[in-house]
Amino acid sequence: MKFNYFIIAALLLTGLSSCNKWLDVNPKTEIESAVAFQDEQGFKDALTGLYVKMASAPLYGRELTYGYLEVLAKQYPVLPNSSTYYQASLYNYLDTASRSRMDNIWNIGYNMIANDNNLIENLNTANVSMFAANNYNVIKGEAYGLRAFMHFDLLRLYARSPASAGGITSPGIPYSEFLDKRTSATLPVGEVINKVLADLDVAASLLKTADPIVPGSGVAATGFLRDRQYKFNYYAVKALQARVYLYINDRVKALECAREVIQSGAFTFTPNTQIVNNTEEFRNKLLTQELVFSLNVPTLQTDADPYFNVINGELSILTTDFNQIYESNLSDLRYVYISRQNADNTRRYSSKLVGPTGSKARVPVIRWSELYYIAAECLKDTDPGSSVNYLNLVRRQRNVLNDLSAADLTAEQIQNEIFKEYRKEFVAEGQLFYYYKRVNRPTIEFSTVAANDNIYVLPKPDNQIEYGN
Repeated sequence: MKFNYFIIAALLLTGLSSCNKWLDVNPKTEIESAVAFQDEQGFKDALTGLYVKMASAPLYGRELTYGYLEVLAKQYPVLPNSSTYYQASLYNYLDTASRSRMDNIWNIGYNMIANDNNLIENLNTANVSMFAANNYNVIKGEAYGLRAFMHFDLLRLYARSPASAGGITSPGIPYSEFLDKRTSATLPVGEVINKVLADLDVAASLLKTADPIVPGSGVAATGFLRDRQYKFNYYAVKALQARVYLYINDRVKALECAREVIQSGAFTFTPNTQIVNNTEEFRNKLLTQELVFSLNVPTLQTDADPYFNVINGELSILTTDFNQIYESNLSDLRYVYISRQNADNTRRYSSKLVGPTGSKARVPVIRWSELYYIAAECLKDTDPGSSVNYLNLVRRQRNVLNDLSAADLTAEQIQNEIFKEYRKEFVAEGQLFYYYKRVNRPTIEFSTVAANDNIYVLPKPDNQIEYGN
């Protein structure tokens, strides 16, 4: 049995009833696919289906944002009486619940990729004249970008980091580019990275002149092309390129991509007046103007509230530890206005994703501030003044007013300041675990377990190992 047969099984097992019929694509018959892609609307529905799949709980609707990955990063040390995440917090990857989560991430991730491949294959044979204006290039650009995005996160989870000894040539994951019965063998980490970057190059070339999010594009952000922060837009592609290049320590290209997003004019920092509000309902806790890419999760309030409930929610942190993370700087807006405490003030809970406002249906996936941190890391050795300036720009927006001084910091100390910002900025967003792994950090804060590939590399499903993939 080869990897492609696994995808076929996944397609049959993990369909979402709320999606259009195209989600039940079966590679053994082409009838449903031919019907689904007979007009432009079918292609739009297929693309929407990809986002619905990504927003499901096993992926970015929970586990890859505020759930499993945050537990692994110790963003909230789980109490022993928790039945949901406690074993995961101990890095017990053999635990039944942990294995189920890890297998679901892999299975549904590749299921999403299979559907994406089906969309791409049909786009490549479609009559372009059936599409209005820029829609063909936008749909195709997003499809290529999403394929790269999903593969990259699977690689970051199930393979070694390039920063570990021999990591770049170690076994990675299969890179699936076809829906038919061609074998998708496991590739070395470096080859997977090359394919991710190749897909991103295609996506960038298609979106640069067709995406209305690009200032000066002349494309109207109306109808199908509205709300581009909910889609894998041109700047999401450039941001992901920055992530990937930093992952392989290509700082020149990472900086180039990060600066393009920073300097684009497409995003602004959220005004403090939208955050500082004594009525929690009206706080912009997601800092929505800064979201480069986010997903709509209609059930987010119902799903997330129990985990962050100040009465008995399990995803909390000791107040003493929370003070340590924020360095006892109680003027930091992230501490004061985007978290809350239990009755006796012994534990703090993130309030980023909970509350009554409609914006709480959004899950952050790529945030603008990350590009500042990437730029700072790229410059820490060669231009520490500019590096620290990028950090200070974000810190001031969060009301951290004691600027860092490059004259007082070594490159290693600047890196530590970047690490501290990741801890503060990306609570409930799933980015800290990837940071630990990318730099191959030997310890994870609030953990007594040595951090190495035993912790950083999640086990693939048993059937993938059994059949050589």
